[in-house]
Amino acid sequence: HGVTFALMWVAVVEKSRQLTPKGWGTTFQSLLGGTYSMLGQGLGAALGGLVMEKYGSVMLFRGCSILVAAMFLARAVTSVVIKCCRKKPSASINDN
Repeated sequence: HGVTFALMWVAVVEKSRQLTPKGWGTTFQSLLGGTYSMLGQGLGAALGGLVMEKYGSVMLFRGCSILVAAMFLARAVTSVVIKCCRKKPSASINDN
């Protein structure tokens, strides 16, 4: 978990740096950290607790595994579609 979380967080911070206007980096990092910590972990704990209480830990683990696999496949398919459908710049006569 430690290595994958670190890689994910570095990627998120870098992407946010690219997307935010100059001078807004700290604000965006605060919003990003708050969203991850409060919204993501809070909902995960609450929903995970409900599923574990009702169905047990094995079903919770299986459900999370299926969810992660589905998200991975969706991301992979989306990346392939975007790369295939992206218009290539047309070459003009003046280009050498």
